[in-house]
Amino acid sequence: KQWYQRRVAITAGVGLSCKINGYLSTVSDSVLCKGLPGYTSLCDDALDTQCITRSPSCTVHKHALCDGRQNCIDNSDESEEICHPLLLTEHKCQRKVGDGSNLSIPLTWLTDGVKDCENGIDEE
Repeated sequence: KQWYQRRVAITAGVGLSCKINGYLSTVSDSVLCKGLPGYTSLCDDALDTQCITRSPSCTVHKHALCDGRQNCIDNSDESEEICHPLLLTEHKCQRKVGDGSNLSIPLTWLTDGVKDCENGIDEE
């Protein structure tokens, strides 16, 4: 068990940063959108539960959609259906989940009550 815990700690990366009980914290990508039994939101704003099922074999965090990286085996997280340029704004922001790249903001994220961008521009 100790080996497993160390292994998970070494291989698990930061999935996202959010406030937990008012304090800036991180949630591991090893639990983010994995559908673990009994998992409830850790983040005060429930951002860690914003998961999208793109296909029967793929559930990803909404911030992994249209980020230029294939997260689903079938590439459904980068499909033209959801990543068409007309469905994205010209504005870019650093998403709360991911590697910190400035990426286009999907139109559906604008003023939806969820602060998806680090700077909150999607809610202005």
